[in-house]
Amino acid sequence: MADHKEILDAVVKRLMDEGKLIDAGFEALMINAYSGKVIDERTRNAMRDVFFAGAQHLHGSIFQVLEEGIEPTENDMRRMTNVANELSAFIDDYKKRHGL
Repeated sequence: MADHKEILDAVVKRLMDEGKLIDAGFEALMINAYSGKVIDERTRNAMRDVFFAGAQHLHGSIFQVLEEGIEPTENDMRRMTNVANELSAFIDDYKKRHGL
């Protein structure tokens, strides 16, 4: 049987190929956080709603503040760096809290 990482990689690749990047992230979360555990459909749907709401917020916010033009401006790059730093800090904290 395929190990945890192989299963996760296969699911993520399939969904990304289908144009479902956010779904891929959600499924990766579910596999990593709840592999082998039973989650009722209502809880899973609520978690998916929250996950997608976060993705929608990020996407909408980025496109709302990008400056006009084809090339990214210094402000665009600074804002994207801030997003990357915020997400990195979250992952670092998450790993500490969950012993990863």
